[in-house]
Formats: sequence, structure tokens, C-alpha cells
Amino acid sequence: MKHSRRLIGALTTLAALAGAGLATLPAEAAALPIRTVEVAYGDGPVTQASWDEPIDLVFRGEKGDQVGLQARLWPTPMTACEYLTLTGPSGEVTQRMSRFWTLPKDGRYTLSYSQDCVLFAGNDPQARRDEAQLQLMKLRVHDARPGRRTTLAHETGYIDALRVVLRKGQGPLTLPARRWDGVVTPVAQEEPRPFAWGVYDFNDSEPRSFTFTRKARIDEVRVGLGRPFLFYRMDSKTSVVLRNGRS
Repeated sequence: MKHSRRLIGALTTLAALAGAGLATLPAEAAALPIRTVEVAYGDGPVTQASWDEPIDLVFRGEKGDQVGLQARLWPTPMTACEYLTLTGPSGEVTQRMSRFWTLPKDGRYTLSYSQDCVLFAGNDPQARRDEAQLQLMKLRVHDARPGRRTTLAHETGYIDALRVVLRKGQGPLTLPARRWDGVVTPVAQEEPRPFAWGVYDFNDSEPRSFTFTRKARIDEVRVGLGRPFLFYRMDSKTSVVLRNGRS
């Protein structure tokens, strides 16, 4: 019986100490609540209130819509430390095309964003952590027809992209030299990441031409027949002509 009393007393003391310890935990150890923001196609960006604030962008979409998230951190996107998922009426949506998700059905969807990026300032790695600016993006596709001029608009909340597809029996198709912000390929990246804000997809920002043949590779993806590639500009209206033959 004495041993039982000692054991109960010891447990009571440990519980009291544990309770006291929990009461003195620093406030910053607690996770911030998720901030939910209702958005729609064409709305402007949403900015984190603090660098570690998780945000859910909730929007209504239709089956077949292709959507993505554009995230801006100063001075450049720090994509290795940003985390993003899309969930909908049937759970998490798999990204099957680089930079975009295709919505599987009508309904409400949630883009969940968080980051733990550290931007170095002097010798103190904690001196500056910047808030991300988040923009829901909807893809609008414009098919390129050889010899015809295609104009891509510039509008907040939308990505207007030029789709180039090599068809059976076609010779080389060439996009003339031009600076593109990026290319959307038919193959999803291994680690989906938000849109870059500027020119990060290609090795340099100089104007480049692209020629589509069955042996060509664009953004490390083989062209092949019937495989769509989408080129986009985000900062200005763009007009371009797809040409037959090499430039």
C-alpha cells in the first residue's frame, strides 16, 4: 500500500510539472490558424499577413478548367520552400500537366499554400522573411495555326497561352525568336511548384525560336505527334505567327 501511495504521489508530481511546463511554452511555438480567402477568376492577388501564415484560396470552378497559383516572394520565387496542394469535391487533385491542374468536376476548390522560406539579410538568417503574394490563375488556350497571327491578351488572373501541336504529315513548325515567360508541357513536374513571376523557365531571357519536329525536345520533353506545348507571356500583350519550316 505504501508503494502504491508513493507511485500515485510521483505521478501527481510529474503531471503538475508537465502542466507547468506546458503553461510556459512560448507563444510562437503554436501553429498559426489557416486563413481562408474566397476568390474568383480575375480577382487580384492575396498577400500573407506574415511569412508563416498558411492561406487557403477557395474558388468555384467548372469541369475542365485549368488552374494554377502564381506566388511572388521578393526578390525571386523560393520554390523549394513553398508548399501547395489543390483539393476539391473528391479530395486532392493530381497535377498531370506542368504548372496547372485540370479540374475533374464542377464545384468548390481550395488551393492551400504555405512557406518556410528564409531570405538572408547580413549575418542573421532570421532577419527578413517576406510575405508571399498569391494569385489564382486560369489558363486560356489559343491554338496556333501556321501562317496565321495569334494575339495573346494580358489580363489579371489569367494566363493566355499559345498552343503548338505537331500533326501527322506536317513538316517543321517554327515559333520565331521571341522572349517567353515560360512553357507549359504535357508532363507534370516531379515536385509541383507555383508559377514563377518572371522569366525562370529557360536558361536566359533572350528571345529564342523553337522548331517542332518529331526529334525535337522542348523544356526537356520530346515533341512527338499530337503533344501540346503552351507558350505564355505574363507581363504584356503578345502577337505571334507560327511558321512552316525553319526560321
